Amino acid sequence: MAMDELPAPAAPTLRVTAQFKRPGDRRKTTMPVTRQEIDEERANRPTSAAVLLATAYRLEDFLRSGRDSALPDLARTVGVSVPRISQILSLLLLAPDIQEAILDQRGAIDRKLVPSERALRKIAAESRWEKQRAAWRELRAGAPAPESPARA
Repeated sequence: MAMDELPAPAAPTLRVTAQFKRPGDRRKTTMPVTRQEIDEERANRPTSAAVLLATAYRLEDFLRSGRDSALPDLARTVGVSVPRISQILSLLLLAPDIQEAILDQRGAIDRKLVPSERALRKIAAESRWEKQRAAWRELRAGAPAPESPARA
């Protein structure tokens, strides 16, 4: 068999496992290297909106359990401002089906279709679920987010 008849070797795959560790932190973060690993990792990662909604439920649990009796106490415990706590908790005012859709967006193929927190808060500011659902449909269709309702 001549040298020119040999099959070309497959492109070498370099696999590197990098671990990043903060001082005093026991967690190790392994970074994906290949494009396939990046896609798989992204598909399993919850969206930022889903993380915020889950955080809102966790904060609500803290308040209901009596561990923190008021928003200022909760803000001190969590380490954020009271207005930020209010912003996160406002996501609980979304219609249940919208919340479910947000939580089911794990692995959204096009991350650009994931609504921003600001857009979700604008929808949550609407008190009627029917109007929230209409605004959600517009947002999912790529239409601009609704304006915040005027404060009286």
